[in-house]
Amino acid sequence: MMDKILNVDGPLMGLLNKTGQLIVLSVLWLLCCVPVITVPAATTALYYAVCKSIRFDTGSATKEFFRSFRANVLRGIGAGLPPAALASLLLLNLRILGTGEGNNALGWGALLGLSLLAAAGVYICPILSRFTMNLRDVWKLSFVMAVRFLPLTVLLLLGAAAG
Repeated sequence: MMDKILNVDGPLMGLLNKTGQLIVLSVLWLLCCVPVITVPAATTALYYAVCKSIRFDTGSATKEFFRSFRANVLRGIGAGLPPAALASLLLLNLRILGTGEGNNALGWGALLGLSLLAAAGVYICPILSRFTMNLRDVWKLSFVMAVRFLPLTVLLLLGAAAG
């Protein structure tokens, strides 16, 4: 019984191996996120490497991570910078409107815009890792998925806000 559990190909060693790969991938993700503009590319690479090497047991985790990171670094920057600039403007708008009197339509509009941007942003990295399309189509698909899977989107946003 103990020989099966402690065997190199046994379930315990498989679990420890996958846990070690997840730790290595998390450290690589953290290192690649140091320049903030590469966060979408690093997250895309993390998602791709976890799906391919840990979930489906094909390829090396670090090789898959760096292959996906190199392939998506420019697309990730392009997908992340314009929405970040728009979110900054909307937050600035909320900050300026917060100093005024009462709630107005511009404040609610900015809050709605931030909510839609966050809802679509949840799906950007998985879409970038799986599909080859231009950034406009990536954002369109992301908005469609945010609406189509609205309960899951709300749960993902709540989880991101709590974490």
